[in-house]
Amino acid sequence: MDQKEALAALIFADFNSKRHKNTVFDWDVILNPDGDTGPYVMYTFARASSILRKAGHMTNEAWYPLESDEEQMLIQTLEDFPKIIQISLSTFEPSSIANYLIDLSKLFNRFYQKHQVIQKDLNLQSSRLKLVKATTIVLMSGLSLLGLKPVEEL
Repeated sequence: MDQKEALAALIFADFNSKRHKNTVFDWDVILNPDGDTGPYVMYTFARASSILRKAGHMTNEAWYPLESDEEQMLIQTLEDFPKIIQISLSTFEPSSIANYLIDLSKLFNRFYQKHQVIQKDLNLQSSRLKLVKATTIVLMSGLSLLGLKPVEEL
């Protein structure tokens, strides 16, 4: 685990719960790349970035409708990001952003497991790559708001 991942683990451990709630600090929990942790979010950003690198440039193919449950849930969650920022600002709760990023990461990984992004159908590939790109933009913005710089490779 590098410095950025360790810092993400610490920040998410602190921001994973509301300010007025007691937390239990456990290294095994906060360093787990598969749990509700900073390393999990960083891993998701790196995974999405890897897909974009592997695909090369984005094409301007015609838009293909993304209609699966996983795609629709991911799109809806991405649309919620501005609202989450407003909630965090109005309540002084960075945990809103941290929890949102964890939820977004879970949805992205569920989407990625069920749907092939890089494929022969260039219209579908283009639409899915745009969804992956949107996810990386939101993850990067959210991590930045928490004082973290995501890494594209782990």
